Amino acid sequence: MFKNKAERTDTVGNISVGIVAYFFRTNVPDGWLILDGSANLLKSDFPELWLFAQAAIAEGVTGFVDVDSDQFGIPDARGSFIRGVDNGKGLDPDGTRTIGDQQLDAMQQITGSMYMANYNANVRIRAEGSGAFSTSTIGNTTASLYQTMGQTHPNQINFNSANSTSPNTAKTNSIETRPINLALLPCIRYET
Repeated sequence: MFKNKAERTDTVGNISVGIVAYFFRTNVPDGWLILDGSANLLKSDFPELWLFAQAAIAEGVTGFVDVDSDQFGIPDARGSFIRGVDNGKGLDPDGTRTIGDQQLDAMQQITGSMYMANYNANVRIRAEGSGAFSTSTIGNTTASLYQTMGQTHPNQINFNSANSTSPNTAKTNSIETRPINLALLPCIRYET
């Protein structure tokens, strides 16, 4: 920790090329590039990063690309979460993946149950649900189908993952499944 303002600096020397850092800034700090998938970086402009990229490519790391004799590309980390490589720990269902490999989004299975029961000779049906399933009454209908079944207030079976009683599922709705997160600027060091 810095003891006083005089000890603080805005630049830190001797940072290895290829280090990835996330910044609480909107502008890229000096000596860093945003990891935006740029595929037109000149090898002559970023010689140290190109040396790092060559070594990564030789190791089979995905994301770095040797475009042509003059240009190369870097990975795109925008909008992505970091997940440490599994290396046999058994937590990643896809196993030990290649460094830089992008894993598509997924949603853990959400379950529930429902049952229907027949009542007397009129074949009245009652439905109930639990977990992600629920039931609701569809108004006071007199449709002939329901009258035949002896049912004047038919039940509807609904599915909504936000209804799940799992402690790991938030009671919110969205177009994606995601953990709580923080937006930061992903960058890579290109010079020492």
